[in-house]
Amino acid sequence: LGQPARFGEGLGARIGAALRPLIPMNLRPIAAERVAQALLTLVPSAVGKHVLFSGAMQPGMAEASP
Repeated sequence: LGQPARFGEGLGARIGAALRPLIPMNLRPIAAERVAQALLTLVPSAVGKHVLFSGAMQPGMAEASP
């Protein structure tokens, strides 16, 4: 977008990448498309309350919580 580079933002991104393996799946960011797909999958057949954990929607994980 033509904005100047910000030192702190770049540093934070590098630190975040290094620490990523230590961050629990449920605390990691998730793409909105994954959330939408999980909701589209679960909502038509869901009865009652359900909690969708972020970690369950990450690549290679189950779609919904137990």
